[in-house]
Amino acid sequence: MKTFNSFEELLKDATGQINAQEIINRRAYIGGVWQSFEVTEDFISEFIESVVSILGGQNRTKSDMRFNLRRTASQHWGLSRIILSKYGESPARWSYCAGQDYPSEIATIRKYLAK
Repeated sequence: MKTFNSFEELLKDATGQINAQEIINRRAYIGGVWQSFEVTEDFISEFIESVVSILGGQNRTKSDMRFNLRRTASQHWGLSRIILSKYGESPARWSYCAGQDYPSEIATIRKYLAK
């Protein structure tokens, strides 16, 4: 099982896109097949900060989301909409692919992760 140290390293090996739910589950489409993988502590810390930054909220909510993302294997449809991408020479970055009601979706995901 491979261990990834950075978002760029993961994207280099991945087939297609990577989303937050796949990172949480430590399973993604790599090398043409679904594979389990590991990540370093630095990777997971950067991942959590990226997700919390995208979802926003008050300080208490952000703190709760950080705790739950680190300690639980959260499963929510909204986490599959937080996507890691890299274009050209720019660094890899996380973004949210919004549906029809962006504010409501973000609030729903935030509420779930803060419980």
